[in-house]
Amino acid sequence: MSTKRVQATGRKLSRVLFHFQNLRAKAPILVLDILSHVAAAGEDGLPMRELAGLCNRPQTSISRVILHMLTKEYRGEPGPDLVVAEMDPEDYRQKIVKLTPRGRKLMEEIAEIL
Repeated sequence: MSTKRVQATGRKLSRVLFHFQNLRAKAPILVLDILSHVAAAGEDGLPMRELAGLCNRPQTSISRVILHMLTKEYRGEPGPDLVVAEMDPEDYRQKIVKLTPRGRKLMEEIAEIL
């Protein structure tokens, strides 16, 4: 791989991670993984259980990261408003994760960078 290509890739990754630094994301790689799967699912969103499988992480880990991505305050800090977690009408024990308009905008900005 050429030096210029490596440098260009590094600059792109830096710009993407800069977005997450501004959001004070606790686990930026996992947040990006979650957002990319939810964005790919479209308007219907993804059940949390399915999202955990796609991210190859325990559902408890996904739930914890989702808490940091919601609108509401978590541990005294306002949430970044990237996703919503709605009750699944077919299974009330399950939540469906969907992007908010702000989450969609962030993913569009990241897609432009990459």
